Amino acid sequence: MLLDLSLELLQEIGSELTQIDQASLRTVCRDLNGAILPLFFSVLVLKINRNGLIKDTVQKLEVLGTGGTGWSLHAKTLRIIPVMQNHNIYIKTQLSNDELASLLAAALTALPRIQTFVHVHVDPKFWECAQAPIFYFLNSCENLRELELMDMPRTIDLSALHRVRGLRKFALKSIWDDSSARTISGTISTPGIAELISQNQLHTLRLEGPAEWAPLWRMLPFGTLHPIRRTHDEPRQSGAF
Repeated sequence: MLLDLSLELLQEIGSELTQIDQASLRTVCRDLNGAILPLFFSVLVLKINRNGLIKDTVQKLEVLGTGGTGWSLHAKTLRIIPVMQNHNIYIKTQLSNDELASLLAAALTALPRIQTFVHVHVDPKFWECAQAPIFYFLNSCENLRELELMDMPRTIDLSALHRVRGLRKFALKSIWDDSSARTISGTISTPGIAELISQNQLHTLRLEGPAEWAPLWRMLPFGTLHPIRRTHDEPRQSGAF
């Protein structure tokens, strides 16, 4: 019987299930709920659209801020991603910049075990008020190992991430600017990126965008590039390594 299996085997099975299936399995009995609960709350997804936060995400942030959720105990991955274009269930909500920053800061503080952080940029106004609490959170994450910043504005300044020290994987994808295909040779368009790379023992590094990345390697201290696996997409268009 299923309940005769060890906790490790139950969690191995649960890891292959969707979150919906995990939720169903949790309702079977107390033992299965105890085994599956950490998996169910291991990944937290916050969705935004091109006009800011959606109502569902605001409600989730409010609950997270109380610190009384399973995500506070078990969340290891946090993804802030765009809503699908055909997603019409939720209604956009209006928040002032200060209200959003405060709400987001309280929610992030309640997530001390995050190891993987993914942010896909979609709304410049959201990033304008969310950048400060997000960077503060990343600086305070003692267990942060993977950081992905995708489709970010070229003006992003990574120098604020001076306390991020334990990364093993880092990916940055900058938005292409039609008015300027590349930065001037010998310059780097992303402040702080050399410092972020050099202060972490990266195993995987992915850089993509319109910048000239070659000067970056010359800025890094000798010995910084340990066995890094460099990856790239569309090599003819990107500056990825």
